Amino acid sequence: MTRTWHGIARFESAAVVSAPPDRAWSLLSSPEVWSLSGEHTCVFEIPARLPDAGDRLWFCVGADAGGQVFGLPMEVAAAGRQLDVRAGGGDRTWRLSAEPVRRGTRLRIDGTARTRRDQVVETEAQLRGGLASWLEQMMAVLDGSRPWPDPGVPGPLRAAALAVPQPQGALEVAGTADLAVPAAQAARLLR
Repeated sequence: MTRTWHGIARFESAAVVSAPPDRAWSLLSSPEVWSLSGEHTCVFEIPARLPDAGDRLWFCVGADAGGQVFGLPMEVAAAGRQLDVRAGGGDRTWRLSAEPVRRGTRLRIDGTARTRRDQVVETEAQLRGGLASWLEQMMAVLDGSRPWPDPGVPGPLRAAALAVPQPQGALEVAGTADLAVPAAQAARLLR
């Protein structure tokens, strides 16, 4: 039996935008803001509440580094202008906040990711770089240089979903889950 030791990678990034706090918070607290993250994710809210699932339940559809498409529930708790998001049973957590400052609003994202112990430093560096890019995209939306909202599922995610290779000689397994998603949201996701 091989035992893998795990560690916790911590990440944080912040930026000040000239947008008013209400406008910045509206963007930051929207599930659609995750499409700006660069991880090619599409996140939408599931209106049904599950026991112990936080204030809201979001569902993330994305592609991993190998091109495999995955789905992941995200538990969301809101307090003031702060969101606490937990995914993968707590393997990944994010805290997104928008706080008024003298020149506008400070957007801040921090969190943790569970990873192999020998990859903690590398994971932290990658996550910080991704956060900086994500904040740049948010700033572009808030200053009007990037159209918002983006229509439908992000192109790279759609391409990854259509190009998933089927292993040769593998047994294909399928599973289903019933989710109470509004028809408009489901149509947008499947488009």
